[in-house]
Amino acid sequence: MPEGFTPAVSRGTESSAALKGYKYDPETREFESITQGGQHYVYGDVDPEVAAKFEAASSKGKAWGQLRNAPGVTRVATIINGKRIPFKPLTVDTDSNLASLLRP
Repeated sequence: MPEGFTPAVSRGTESSAALKGYKYDPETREFESITQGGQHYVYGDVDPEVAAKFEAASSKGKAWGQLRNAPGVTRVATIINGKRIPFKPLTVDTDSNLASLLRP
C-alpha cells in the first residue's frame, strides 16, 4: 500500500470487502481510495466532516459509497501506474454519441 494510506478495516479487525486503503488530505480536501481490486481513485471537494464520518464508520465499504455520493464530492482523478490521470465525466454530447454507437 502506498505511503500515508490507512488500511481499510471494517467492524474492528476485519478487512473491508470493498476497500484496501484510503487517505484524506484536509488541505486539498481530497480523499483517495484504493479498492481491493487495485483501482486507485481521487475524490475532490470532500468536507472534513464527511471524511470524519468515513473514519468513524464501522463499514468502510458503505461509508465509501456515502462519501462518493455526498453533496459536492466529485471524482477528480484516477491513479494508474503511479500517475495521476484527470477524470473527465461524460458530458451530454458524449452521452448522446455513446448512445448512438450502442444502438442496434
